[in-house]
Amino acid sequence: MEILDTRQLLAFNELAKLGSFTKVANKLGLTQSAVSHSIKNLEKHLQVDLFHRVGKNVTLTLEGELLLTFSDQIIKQIQNAQDGIQNAKRPGYGRLRIGATVCVSQYLLPS
Repeated sequence: MEILDTRQLLAFNELAKLGSFTKVANKLGLTQSAVSHSIKNLEKHLQVDLFHRVGKNVTLTLEGELLLTFSDQIIKQIQNAQDGIQNAKRPGYGRLRIGATVCVSQYLLPS
């Protein structure tokens, strides 16, 4: 089974929230065509329609609503992972181990 593309999930998430291909394209720095293509590929991969399309308006189908609950969690986890990695690169992050003899440790190190 092929794993979902995170860029497609992000486009899906934004479209579900913003309701406009143009707004999503502007927010993500993509063309409207690229956003539309991502959504079509995601729907093809899942073999379901995720949106009802009426003119320029889009609303979630039942399957789209289900995917939205999962995609929100997935995107938050990816953001948390990226934040954690960025924090790990900061000076002072990590573990510091100090070695000392028993006598020195009794006077200098906290219990």
